[in-house]
Amino acid sequence: MVLLRRFESIAQIACRKGETPGFLHLYIGEEATGVGVCAHLRPTDWVTSTHRGHGHALAKGANPGRVMAELFGKTDGICGGRGGTMHLYDRSVGLFGTNGIVAAGIGHAVGIGMSARQQGRDDIGVAFFGDGAANHGGFHEALNFAAVQRAPLSSSARTISTPRRRRSTPSRSIPRSPPRPPPTACLAWRSTATTSSPSGWR
Repeated sequence: MVLLRRFESIAQIACRKGETPGFLHLYIGEEATGVGVCAHLRPTDWVTSTHRGHGHALAKGANPGRVMAELFGKTDGICGGRGGTMHLYDRSVGLFGTNGIVAAGIGHAVGIGMSARQQGRDDIGVAFFGDGAANHGGFHEALNFAAVQRAPLSSSARTISTPRRRRSTPSRSIPRSPPRPPPTACLAWRSTATTSSPSGWR
């Protein structure tokens, strides 16, 4: 957590001086979330992140010097200086990527979960996102499809050509007698613990 805070403080100073190009969205105050989750993950487990992804990259094990070099647009950066602050990626530690589009990483984690299951691996995908992402369609589509497929996460991109029984939970699968359970997608989210929010939303 100290590493994350010091990294972000240095990045903030550099940005204010105009030394780094583009935008800078800091992870200050959210360090415990990234560190707490990533401490229990293996390099083969993947995380997807947000526009505030420096902390997730570092917590997952990315080299701090290379991440900082990326913020400066240097060729020895984690993505060769081409990704910048919002497009970090490091296969060696399981960082699937930071993303500037709200809720986009949730769909990516869906694919990660389905891929692991298809290949017979016990790896997991973890999607970091804020509570604002829960109002985006990608959040609901991903959770619904994960529930339908009985998977930790799944991709909803195929729903145009996928039979209804494979893209929507049949109503007969939800008991009608009280007490009625929450929607299946919520159960999938609860049982997989693939989300995290600095605001404490659950």
